[in-house]
Amino acid sequence: MLCGQPLHIVIHEIVSPGTAHSPTWNGQLRHFGITSVVLVGTFVIGNVIPFFKDLQGIIASACAAPIIFFFP
Repeated sequence: MLCGQPLHIVIHEIVSPGTAHSPTWNGQLRHFGITSVVLVGTFVIGNVIPFFKDLQGIIASACAAPIIFFFP
């Protein structure tokens, strides 16, 4: 989610540039909508691809194991 925040701001600037950085209810509502659509979309993609869970496990083990073992 931390990496998604800049992406959501960029999408908000593309969709509605006038409310991207304004603290109004309209801007907050649009940002909530964009964040919700991205979250639901990534959930659907993660569940549609059958091997995605295994792929995430392989990537996590390849990246985390050296850090855990070599930098105690």
